[in-house]
Amino acid sequence: MSVSGVLRRYFALLLDSLILAGLYFGLIMALDILGIGISLDVIIERSINISQGRFNINSDLFNGYYYFWFLMLFLIYEIGFVASGLSATPGKLILGIEVVSDSKSSIVKVILRALVKLPAVVVPPISIIYIVIALVSGKRQSLHDKVAKTYVVYKKTSKNYSNKINTQELFEEMKRRGLRTYSEQLALAEELYGTSRKKSKKSGSYGWIGLVLLIVAFIFLGIFYTKVYSKIQIEVQRQYIENMIWRQQLK
Repeated sequence: MSVSGVLRRYFALLLDSLILAGLYFGLIMALDILGIGISLDVIIERSINISQGRFNINSDLFNGYYYFWFLMLFLIYEIGFVASGLSATPGKLILGIEVVSDSKSSIVKVILRALVKLPAVVVPPISIIYIVIALVSGKRQSLHDKVAKTYVVYKKTSKNYSNKINTQELFEEMKRRGLRTYSEQLALAEELYGTSRKKSKKSGSYGWIGLVLLIVAFIFLGIFYTKVYSKIQIEVQRQYIENMIWRQQLK
């Protein structure tokens, strides 16, 4: 089995985080246009307050509204892409890796994997724990992989298995998983060693999907931070005028 390195997985997580952040702000802006929830101006104001150290734990920045939409977006993103025929999130697609199952895959496994992975996405420092678990694991499985019995491997479309099959390894793995039918054995061979030459010509890496989403995310992030910058400039000018008026009154 061509298991992906931890560093590649980490960079895939960073790419996914960037894409999620961009899509999240795009979603917030769309909700603002529709008049749903807290306005974008309020979000920008809270972001400015955070950057200047002016916030408290009771601020509505920390209420369930923000987390609800982010959690919903993450779960749709993670479950939708991994459960699809792509078997990978956009960040993984860009770097040529995918998620495979230790046994027969199911939507339940994908959902379980996403839920266990959630803390590492919501609280970035926790991701360090997941990385350490993957580093000490024999097959580079992080916590969510161990729970769901999945692996992250190099995209099997990038190679073929002609003359590369280790028959002893294949037989032992078939015996361990209890595989009997030809289709199950063929699927295992493709998981461990890649697709056949004939199949690999028909399939693509789909990395362009991840790149398109990354560009869209950067556009949304650019729009949001442009608005933040404009708001900061207005705030700075307002404070400057207030200071000038205050000085004039002192005179």
